[in-house]
Amino acid sequence: MILRKRALAFTAGVVLVGGGAAVALHARRATAEDGPKFTVEVAGVRNVGASFKDLTPLNSWPGISFALLVKAEGCQVTGLDSSSRVKEVGDDTGADLFVGGGEARQTSFAQSPQVSKDAQAMMLELDNPTCPTKGAKSVHIEGKLVINTANGTESKKTDVTYETGQKFEMAGISIELEKVGESGWDEMPFQIQLKSSKSFETIAEWKFLDASGAEVKCQISGGWSFGGGNETTHTLIINLGKKLPKGTVVCECRKDLKKQQVPFKLDIPLGL
Repeated sequence: MILRKRALAFTAGVVLVGGGAAVALHARRATAEDGPKFTVEVAGVRNVGASFKDLTPLNSWPGISFALLVKAEGCQVTGLDSSSRVKEVGDDTGADLFVGGGEARQTSFAQSPQVSKDAQAMMLELDNPTCPTKGAKSVHIEGKLVINTANGTESKKTDVTYETGQKFEMAGISIELEKVGESGWDEMPFQIQLKSSKSFETIAEWKFLDASGAEVKCQISGGWSFGGGNETTHTLIINLGKKLPKGTVVCECRKDLKKQQVPFKLDIPLGL
């Protein structure tokens, strides 16, 4: 059974998920001639006011958050690079809503965006701790996305001993078996927890073979990223159909990896 890598199930920190229909508002295409093309659209807005005593609106931190849909042509998207930046957040009253360094919560992107199965689109979240001014009708956001991209995949494999602390390399990623044991699930009784200092986003598909070469059922259970910059730790949990003392891991690894800079400038009505 081939396991196709999809979006990680969990992210570090607070993630405020937007909802509603996608609306393209002044989306800018920012590409080199004849290169990949990108569009950035607003897919949802969540505006949360301050708590009252011990009562929290929508069970969320106060502020405004945006779900941004990035569509790609001419390449595959694998994720969002940590060098992406927000330049401006403000509303139509002239208020500056941007929250910079030194604050506990800052204007920032969530660490683990959703990537579509065909890798042609990505949904990411921008969290801003400051709400728009009362009576404001629109919010302006501006910045630069640095998008990790690829073109095609190639198959790679390596033999693995399934013991805690064992390490293996896959497509230039050093991976440690952080935990190995029972999953508590009858259909997929064996669970492995993988840890790496590099993102797993460039692995498009996972496949596991036992010592005889027979394929074993598998399913990604979840994953998360913790930290920031060069200190980030990435974790992925995979359940398998049976216990494996040894075997072979076969992955479809994305190739021709590049970073694409995509400026965005959006004016978003609060009536979305």
